[in-house]
Amino acid sequence: MLVQSHSFTELWILLALGGFALAFVVGVGFMARAGIELGRVVTAATPDVTRTRALVGRWVTGYSAMLAILLFVLWDMVFKPGM
Repeated sequence: MLVQSHSFTELWILLALGGFALAFVVGVGFMARAGIELGRVVTAATPDVTRTRALVGRWVTGYSAMLAILLFVLWDMVFKPGM
């Protein structure tokens, strides 16, 4: 960016930075909590299979959301909309 004289206020750069920030929030706020709780449920003396399935479902949902966000960021960085 700096070598090619791009500004941090260009649309495609703002979208990419926003996408990375959103992926970080999903990872920290959603997937980490599901993973920590999943670890607790699985290592319990009597693991709850129903709760384990629900937590794995939550984690997969978060993973899918993060993948979609990062694919959008990849598209944004390749095609540079608004440039």
